[in-house]
Amino acid sequence: MTLHCRIVTVAAGLSLLAVPAQAQWRQCADGLDALRAAAAEANGTSGAIASLEAALVENRDDHTRCMQDLEVFRIDRETSPIREAVLRDGCNQQVQTYRTTERRLTSEVERAGSVFRALAAAVQAVELSCQYPLAAYAPAEPPAGSASPACERFLGSRPGVPIESLRVLCTAEMTAEECAACLGEPPD
Repeated sequence: MTLHCRIVTVAAGLSLLAVPAQAQWRQCADGLDALRAAAAEANGTSGAIASLEAALVENRDDHTRCMQDLEVFRIDRETSPIREAVLRDGCNQQVQTYRTTERRLTSEVERAGSVFRALAAAVQAVELSCQYPLAAYAPAEPPAGSASPACERFLGSRPGVPIESLRVLCTAEMTAEECAACLGEPPD
């Protein structure tokens, strides 16, 4: 009878342990869905910022061209082919378009902060619910300012190349001292 009671107690205990594990995996799946949504939103925000940055550069260039056209017109009013709209508003439309785009970009960059905080929170939630340390597998960033721009360009253009090959290739682009600073001293 005691053996039967012990078996029932152990079975009940194991079934109770199984319930939280199932609930944990459901939370893990839900967390991964939330992470996917947060990553998609962060991706969309990054794309919007990149688009606004490109538009800002284009608007600045439009204003610069307008000002140059206006200057040419002021120098030679009779032969300068200037648009009537430019003559009327003196490039004010380009300035307004630039400022509007600049405000939208600033607003989107501010919003990106909260989007990326939500993404970081989703990563932490997945780590907790899935019991898997995602951040432990993130690539380590080198200390800021530790590599020269030439070194960063050199290494950035050759991802995955073994260090021995990098040492050989490096001397074609940098001095021996720069290579040593970039790649470290070779082992003896």
